[in-house]
Amino acid sequence: MPGYRVHLSAGLVTWVIIWQVTAHFLFAPTTADLLFGLALSLVGSIFPDIDVRSKMQRLFYLSAIVIVPVALWSHAWQFFFCFAAAAFLVAIIRHRTITHQTWFLVLMPGFFVLYLGYFNQEYFNHIVSFYLFFVAGALSHVLLDKSITKMKKLTKRY
Repeated sequence: MPGYRVHLSAGLVTWVIIWQVTAHFLFAPTTADLLFGLALSLVGSIFPDIDVRSKMQRLFYLSAIVIVPVALWSHAWQFFFCFAAAAFLVAIIRHRTITHQTWFLVLMPGFFVLYLGYFNQEYFNHIVSFYLFFVAGALSHVLLDKSITKMKKLTKRY
């Protein structure tokens, strides 16, 4: 399968595409929106490998060391519960199961959008654009994995 650098490159390409879609259909993104969107696209592009020892899993655990105590200390309950739900999933899943399923990559962050959007309605367009950045990056990962697998199968036949 492609390495994390290839997946990050695909995340960069999806960031450009979603940036243009967001600017055309939702709102004119600020520099901060674009930088956060870039981070989400890149994280999304390696997210499906969170279920195995990888750059994504290391990034996740390192961020947990900082995020969980800060969220608790600052009483950021929404963020804490979203992160706790993700941490629970990481602990119980096996490689190439749910995190490589398109329906999961679309629905899982969709629940976070609904949850966060309910409490922060004035930022709903921003939340939706961030959702698009993350999901596009994650779907690019799955698309690359599936296309490489098909190419390997084709070359083994000949």
